[in-house]
Amino acid sequence: MASAKPSLPFQPPPLPGARADLPMLAANFPPRSPNCTTRGGIPLRGRWRNLSIHAENHFRNNATNFRLRCLIFMQRRIASKKKGFTLMELLVVMAIIGILAALLLPALSRSLQRARQIQCVNNVRQLGIILQGFVSDNHVYPLVALRQPDNNDKLWVDILSRSGELDVPARTEKPPIYPRPGIWHCPAAYKPSDYESYSDYGYNAYGMSTRTDTNSLGLGGHHLWMLRASEHDPAPPINGSEVVCPSEMMAIGDGFAGGNAGIQDSWYLLWRTDGVRDEMGSAKRSSARHQGKANVVFCDGHVESPTLKFLFEDTSDAALARWNRDHLPHREKLSP
Repeated sequence: MASAKPSLPFQPPPLPGARADLPMLAANFPPRSPNCTTRGGIPLRGRWRNLSIHAENHFRNNATNFRLRCLIFMQRRIASKKKGFTLMELLVVMAIIGILAALLLPALSRSLQRARQIQCVNNVRQLGIILQGFVSDNHVYPLVALRQPDNNDKLWVDILSRSGELDVPARTEKPPIYPRPGIWHCPAAYKPSDYESYSDYGYNAYGMSTRTDTNSLGLGGHHLWMLRASEHDPAPPINGSEVVCPSEMMAIGDGFAGGNAGIQDSWYLLWRTDGVRDEMGSAKRSSARHQGKANVVFCDGHVESPTLKFLFEDTSDAALARWNRDHLPHREKLSP
């Protein structure tokens, strides 16, 4: 019959702050005989105390080493983050920014162009309201110009400005003011540096009349007048009743003049005529102002934005009749 395993004579109490499993670890070191009370000259109770302290210091040192390793690891991670992006990461970020810019810039540009066109439409509509007020008060349309003895001729812009409807600087001031304040300036137009004067908006003063005609088909008077080169005064003015179809008669719009051969900007007229050539990139500026369109107000006050091709190249009756106050196409005025 197997003999029972000898047991320890007593279980030492745990030290303050000692781990609860230290006695179990100490059990791996039993005494040589169950009856001995000393080993190596050290009492059994003192041996347990020394063993518990040794085991506790061992675990405490291991915990300290673990904390140190964690601290060193975190410091290395923080130090590695301070080094910044790698070259590849920077290239990827720059490529993404470039792609986003390429996608957004055209949309922003179109939005800006659209905003400028809307503002120009509002300017032209306001000019149409002023023109209607002038006709209502005077029963005639303003002349394209009033000739003055001192050669300081007053153009239609000055006539409307001094009619009591507006208060803006006169066009004939020296030097000419540009851009004009308020509704006289199209936000999409600009004066080239080599131009002495520039007009953003033009008056349909002559209709389809050519440079060699005496009589005018437009709104600026019964006679053709080209600054002081003409022998005729534009007077007498056009009565309001002479406009056959106000809703189909163009009155004021972007200051373009030309035909199939080319278009020029900066004119104080809105005129379809031959003999106009592209000078110093005027055709390109005219097309770029409103993406190939022009803003025009009609005699009844409504505003349209027809294409430049429809205004200056289309030969249909609908395209030609809206230039003339008698609402006829006058095809004989077209160049052969």
